[in-house]
Amino acid sequence: MWIDGSLERKRVDLIVGKLNPIIEEIETNAMNEFGDITLNEALNSGQEICPICQLSYEEGDKLEMTKCADETDPNKYYNHFYHHRCINNWINRGQGENRDKCPTCLRKLEIMMHPKAVEINEKLNKIGMGFDLETMNTTV
Repeated sequence: MWIDGSLERKRVDLIVGKLNPIIEEIETNAMNEFGDITLNEALNSGQEICPICQLSYEEGDKLEMTKCADETDPNKYYNHFYHHRCINNWINRGQGENRDKCPTCLRKLEIMMHPKAVEINEKLNKIGMGFDLETMNTTV
C-alpha cells in the first residue's frame, strides 16, 4: 500500500510528539534516582553533614561522592560526600595547594558516580537513553 509522504510525516510527528514527554520523564526520573542513591549512601554511611558548609543533607540536595584511594591498598578506597555547590566551590575557587585534594582526608580528589547509578545508566544505554557519565563526573 502506497502512503502519501505528508501523511507519513504526520504519523511520525504524532508518534514523536507522544514519545518525547515520556523520554523526558524517564530522563528526569533517572537523574532524580541518581541523586537519591547518593543521598541515601551518605546518610547510611553516617555522613549526614557536608564537611565544607556544615549543613545537614536534605531530600533534593544534589550531592557529589569522592573516591579516595587508600595509600596502603590500591584496591581499597573511601567515599566522602559533599553538596555539589560546596565541592564545586572548593575545586574552582581553590583552597591553596589543597584544591585538588579531598577536603576530608586530603587524598587526591576524584569525583565518582555511585556504582548503583552507573548500573542504572548501563540499562538506559541499552535503549539509547543513557547519560554521558564521563562528563557528569568531571563537571562538578
